[in-house]
Amino acid sequence: YDVVSNVNTFERSLDLLQQASGNASVEIPPRELKRARLRSNALRHIRKGWGTKSGKMQLTAAEEMLSQAIAFENAGDSTHVDSARVHELRILRAQVLSHRLIERHEAALADCDAVLAENPSHASALLQRAK
Repeated sequence: YDVVSNVNTFERSLDLLQQASGNASVEIPPRELKRARLRSNALRHIRKGWGTKSGKMQLTAAEEMLSQAIAFENAGDSTHVDSARVHELRILRAQVLSHRLIERHEAALADCDAVLAENPSHASALLQRAK
């Protein structure tokens, strides 16, 4: 438990994964590694941003990471886009954008609307939009 609870960087998570596999080489495809790193780092900035002195800076960094992650997911062949993941990233970004330290409500609504355009009954998008 102590080892897992003290993981505070993506690289440390990779080290822990390798350690858990008996120090065997862990091969993760570069695309999947980048997807995981962007989301993980964004979530880390969000967690640090709630209620801290550097909150606005952390949330701004999270917004940038989420924007990069959305662009990365949408790049390339549209038949391979993981729409559920893009929706999750957009909702996370909408939460960041609507936070009292950022207050970019129109952009947050645009993220929710983009999700709802593809899935009109998406519960998280409906809830976030209602806030």
